[in-house]
Amino acid sequence: METMSREALIREARDHFGAQRLTEAEAAADRILQLEPADFDGHYFKGFARMFANDAVRALHHFDCAAVVTTGHPFLEGARGRVLRTLGRLEEARECLERAVSMNADFGDAWMQLGETYVDLAEFALAERVFKKASVIAPFQGAAFARLSALREKAGDLETARSAARKAVEHMPDGGVSNVALASILQDAGEHDEVIARIAPRIDQPDWSEIDRAEGYGLMAEAHEAKGEIDQAYALFEKANAAANRAFPVETEEQTHGFGVQDLRTLADAVAEAPGELWQADDAEAPGGPVFIVGFARSGTTLLDQILAAHPDIAVVEESGSLERSWLDNEGSFAPDALMARIATLTNAEREAVRSDYAKALGKLAGEPPKPIVIDRYAMLLARAPLIRALWPNARFIFAQRDPRDAVLSAFQRRFAMTPATRALSDINAAAAFYDASMSVFQNLLEKAPCRLHTFNYENFLDDFEGELTGVLSFLGLHWNERMREYRKFSAARPVRTASARQVIKPIYESSRGRWRAYEKQMANALPVLAPWAERFGYESGA
Repeated sequence: METMSREALIREARDHFGAQRLTEAEAAADRILQLEPADFDGHYFKGFARMFANDAVRALHHFDCAAVVTTGHPFLEGARGRVLRTLGRLEEARECLERAVSMNADFGDAWMQLGETYVDLAEFALAERVFKKASVIAPFQGAAFARLSALREKAGDLETARSAARKAVEHMPDGGVSNVALASILQDAGEHDEVIARIAPRIDQPDWSEIDRAEGYGLMAEAHEAKGEIDQAYALFEKANAAANRAFPVETEEQTHGFGVQDLRTLADAVAEAPGELWQADDAEAPGGPVFIVGFARSGTTLLDQILAAHPDIAVVEESGSLERSWLDNEGSFAPDALMARIATLTNAEREAVRSDYAKALGKLAGEPPKPIVIDRYAMLLARAPLIRALWPNARFIFAQRDPRDAVLSAFQRRFAMTPATRALSDINAAAAFYDASMSVFQNLLEKAPCRLHTFNYENFLDDFEGELTGVLSFLGLHWNERMREYRKFSAARPVRTASARQVIKPIYESSRGRWRAYEKQMANALPVLAPWAERFGYESGA
């Protein structure tokens, strides 16, 4: 009777998954595990339920439990690979997915996930090879050709990219991933009317994912802006951000990371009121200290990252979260009051524990062989500056400065994966408040505890590429290298995991300066918030 009950529950779970009734499917899996805590099917179904609920940690736990019971199961290996990739454990994901496709050569989803993993690992030639394999497996042809198109676009090969995108559309005439791929190529080619004509009639179809919808609205918005149709562009940017919010819901517990505007304001006030002695550590550290590129989103941090990474003596690690994980793993907190209290009581041993964990994590990401300078690039580290200064009194900051009005507008116009740090950027007024609060944290710190700082000015860079970069190199103790002039060639071989990925491989345009003026009406409430910062940094008023 118990065996029959188990079999009935397995059928029930399968039926619920087939009908996309995830809550009911998970309940059936729980009942299987109540009968037998080590049951393969119970853990297998529970893992999928958690995976579809975007709970990668618990999904992996159940998949690992299932793997203890049964080996040689391609779909289990494929699922494990997917969640490992979500968790950033890329080498392990690669191993799982390679095993999955070796067991089942027709496993299209595993081929696609493996290709994405190779992209994350910057192994683009392998990624292309894998997507080509997936392009002959129904129903994955359209998605595979779309990814091939994106890879060729990143490499600057627009002709091949367009051909691959058209093949994607042949397989998925009205699909989101295929039409977005082609529209992206059309946008790069300046065919703005074609972008609008391709996306507008299809974007509201129910089978489009919210991610594709966000990108589609964004591409149409860019096309209207290029045509000088600002009102239409702004409305579409708002739609793009709304879709991105739906695609990346932020869990409640994630709000403890200290990126809320009120948290940042509280932190800024606490830094301003704290005694300067709070940041005077008495223990030894490496003479140079670590190097951080900071600055508000869309202020040139990614561009600077890509150019510096072309220098043979520099490794740049982008948005790794290494500092956050090292701090949290050592029982830290980012809640403003708790953070400041913890900084006040840090012992030398506690500092060294965080430093050691951070150095190990960053070293792995920087790659081999080690380079003389390793830079951690993450725009949101502005909010972490008080902690960085407490951990490393000799830390070096490269501050990417851009006209605040252009930076906020550009951040609003990008399609970010929504996190507690980026959600505010999806609304122009919230983005301005976020700029004001995060910049206040950094500037209050500079006034209270002077840092080793160099400012990289985005607008000066537009006028004097070599001159502005030579200043950065001098700060790092390095000399000019001609490879930096060819950074786009080297960028094509590096992963760019930010919303600036499409921009950094393109030529730098003067039109990026003063773009906010076209949107003065839409930014009416944001401009007074940003005006004091524009004045402080030496930019002309809006008059």
